[in-house]
Amino acid sequence: MVIFESKTGTSRLVAGVFPTEEKETLDDFITSLCKSIFDDYTAYTVDDQEDITLADGSTIQRTIFTCKGSGPESFQGEVLFGFVGSMEYIFLASSATMRVSNSQLEMFHSIYSTLSLSSATMYGLPVSETLLLLGYNPEPEDLDPAIAETNGGDYIGLLYSGLVRLAPDNQIIGDLAENWVTNADGSVYTFTLRNGLVFQDGSPLTAQDVKYSWERAADPANDSPTASTYLGDITGVKEMLAGNAEEISGVKVINDLTLQVSLVSPVQYFLAKLGYVTGYVVQKEAVEADPDEWMFHPNASGPYGLKELVEDERITFERNDNYHAPPQIRYMAYNTNAPGTQLSYYETGTTDFAYPSWAELEELQATDNPMHDQLLSGNGMSTSFVMLNNTMPPMDDPNVRLALTLAIDKDRLVEQFLENWYVRADSILPPGMPGYTEFEPQTYDPQAARDALAKSEYAGKMPVLTMNVHGYAGDTDAWADALIQMWRDALGIEVQIEFLDPLDFTAAAHAGHGHMVLYGWNADYPDPSNFLDILFHSKSDINVSGYTNPEVDAILEQGRVELDPAKRLNLYNQAEKLLLEDHAAIPTDHSMDYILVNPRVQGYTLTHFGVKWFMELWLEKK
Repeated sequence: MVIFESKTGTSRLVAGVFPTEEKETLDDFITSLCKSIFDDYTAYTVDDQEDITLADGSTIQRTIFTCKGSGPESFQGEVLFGFVGSMEYIFLASSATMRVSNSQLEMFHSIYSTLSLSSATMYGLPVSETLLLLGYNPEPEDLDPAIAETNGGDYIGLLYSGLVRLAPDNQIIGDLAENWVTNADGSVYTFTLRNGLVFQDGSPLTAQDVKYSWERAADPANDSPTASTYLGDITGVKEMLAGNAEEISGVKVINDLTLQVSLVSPVQYFLAKLGYVTGYVVQKEAVEADPDEWMFHPNASGPYGLKELVEDERITFERNDNYHAPPQIRYMAYNTNAPGTQLSYYETGTTDFAYPSWAELEELQATDNPMHDQLLSGNGMSTSFVMLNNTMPPMDDPNVRLALTLAIDKDRLVEQFLENWYVRADSILPPGMPGYTEFEPQTYDPQAARDALAKSEYAGKMPVLTMNVHGYAGDTDAWADALIQMWRDALGIEVQIEFLDPLDFTAAAHAGHGHMVLYGWNADYPDPSNFLDILFHSKSDINVSGYTNPEVDAILEQGRVELDPAKRLNLYNQAEKLLLEDHAAIPTDHSMDYILVNPRVQGYTLTHFGVKWFMELWLEKK
């Protein structure tokens, strides 16, 4: 588009806007332009180059260049070139036969000084009011708090809220609940809801809606994979899950604003568990109006409502102004069709956050990389394991479990597969988790492994072992293959992989225990019970290996009810020490998080516990 052209046609100002798929580099653009002017184009030179700030505070690169052909004539131009959102902007001031005059440049500068690129849009939304993210096509379980297996991607956290939530500093704060009190021993909680709570459509949200939502999760017809774990401390939940009750006996609606909750026994982590998505509030009328599809047109109880869902393209959310504490950012937009690396979208401004690959991290950590200061890192609050089933021969022999442990070279695994971006693990709890302890590293010792196996009752008669792995029949898993080869080399034993459906892996592993399970766990709340109790108590629904130890169970049960924080952490330390000495699992690595954050995003804290991280954010206005 020509904005200005002189009477003689010797100079002009041109602006071009190009969609993502046509993006080109500055060199490509100038070269193409010069070739269109000179049939005998030879080269161009850069006379001057700098980043300049436009009227809205956005930055764009300014380059003055000269094109040359084989003859004496030259062409000089000044180009502003940059990306905003999904669009490429090119503004060109050029002179056809002579150098650009000062007066022409002044005119050009006065025009671009008024430009505002931040008014660009994506998905029909103003970029200046939209947090841009990369996401995935949601399945029903990704939008339904009762049956979500993870912390809802981010989608459920946007749409729904519970009585409490975790703040970025890992403190429990009220969400739908304004406050709460407990009785003397902590076995009964009385929650007071905020005045004037409503769903997105303006209909009242009361204590009855909380009760309904929890009972929906505990309804055996809904087959919730998480209700037992996250609501099971409430009296009557286990009975309802078993089909022996029509309601949760421990939940009483006193009035619209008051809910009384009785626990089977006092547990110190009850509120932390209650912040998980299983406890989020949905509207009964919305669910019953369309039982199969309600989650795709929800009536939100949380900070955002669903604006648009276009399969294989995008899912967008708009601030719910009826929420009791509307967030500062108006829109959240997820690209659900993003082939290629996250870094490529980050570099072009089409996402505000990106998780770089390990290959990219090395370059990003260089101090001269322009994105170096945008890279955040921290403990990932997860641990990967080989979980061992001590109830299934030959794993019932502690010497067999010891042999398997000693035969694993953790350092080699971390270097070969994780390129040392994660760290080796010698504990169950990850660094940063309350109660984390640095235990003595387990030495890689093939000879000691062989000696341990020789001492076992299965020496010389080891059967083929089975290891459950996340995947489908016909898949391969290089990590599992490496473990198997280590055991083969050190111990001369064979292990076969049994792939379990990734969509139902935890339940499948729990239901059909093999000799061992490859498993990883990411913290949902900042309490050691989230690893030790959930993964290793013999009655836990997420004890995927089948490991059973009455002594460990007893200590974990003490930890649930101990009121003194120091004594409680000591109990969990005892339990973890016992588990490691008994080789209940072989921890292999702790994750690290690395994330790029666009400087326009303010208030971000790298968190790990399903925190509603977006609540504290705002977009810098320029």
